[in-house]
Amino acid sequence: MKERMPDVPAQWVHTTGSDEIDLRELFLVLWRQKVLVLLVAGVFALAGIAYALLAPQVWSANAVIQTPQKNDLLPMLRVASQAKLLGITDFPDSKVLYDEFVREFNTYENRRAFLKDSPFFKELVKAAKLDERGQRLWIREWSKYISADTVDKKGEKPGVILKFSTDSSDQALAMLEGYIQFIIAKQQQRLVSELKEQQSIQLDTLMMNLKLIKEDAEQALKREIEGTVLTIAVAKAAGVERPLENYNIGERFPITLGTKGLEEQLKVLKAMDLTLYQPKLLDLQAQIDRLQQVKLDGISFRPFSYLDAPEAPLSRDKPKRPLIVVLTTLLGGMLGVGIVLVRHAFCRPEQA
Repeated sequence: MKERMPDVPAQWVHTTGSDEIDLRELFLVLWRQKVLVLLVAGVFALAGIAYALLAPQVWSANAVIQTPQKNDLLPMLRVASQAKLLGITDFPDSKVLYDEFVREFNTYENRRAFLKDSPFFKELVKAAKLDERGQRLWIREWSKYISADTVDKKGEKPGVILKFSTDSSDQALAMLEGYIQFIIAKQQQRLVSELKEQQSIQLDTLMMNLKLIKEDAEQALKREIEGTVLTIAVAKAAGVERPLENYNIGERFPITLGTKGLEEQLKVLKAMDLTLYQPKLLDLQAQIDRLQQVKLDGISFRPFSYLDAPEAPLSRDKPKRPLIVVLTTLLGGMLGVGIVLVRHAFCRPEQA
């Protein structure tokens, strides 16, 4: 009768299950299938290179600005110093002009108008044969590459960075400079228009005042002439030919001058220029003439100062070619490794 072996506790027994991973075996499998892994990685690398070379390029030209200095506004200040003396006072200060420039720079209507009239857009429309919808989509997409943002969101550093992106370095710089001048010209036109409107309103007011005073003066002169004629008649009837002394001049028809004096007075009144009779007419006409001499068309200014003037970009924003090639190669390598491991898992013999 055979002796029975003693029982061994289960925790002392080491068993190998089919679900355990043998790293050495996996490395050997990958090594044997290295050609497949390299082939997949190579295909993805070539695809990445092709995309990096063919993808649209984006180059960005930048400039940093701050509130304008006195020299930037000097031509406008010269006109303003004269115009303010004549009542044209709606000249904005440097902060208002600066804030307006940044706001107008970011306005979509301005970006669309500038892009639509640019040679860049016209050449692309002609080359790509874009229809009306395609043109709108293109403008909407490229307008995203025009922006004016604060340099430091926390406000610790001054300035606003202006950005304009296109598909080439030189064109990005040209478009940024062109768009800056486009916004400045629009600001100048708006300011001139507003000031001319104020000038026109003041001229209308002065001319209306001149007209009313002139009419009143004409009526007053006419009444005085008529009164003098009646007074002469009264003086003749009273037989007063020479001026009288100590005569009450509060009468309605004062005859103290006598007929000879009154006739001379009548002659002077009939020959008198209206501006001599009413001197206010000369003052008003002088104000009108001075106001009309104020020339507002030549107003020019730059609503900012450069902290960093525009320059042609030295590197593209997109695509990042080295990064694209590296990432696609890594993706291809991982995919190749995954293919090899999946094939090995399905081809691996089942263990009992």
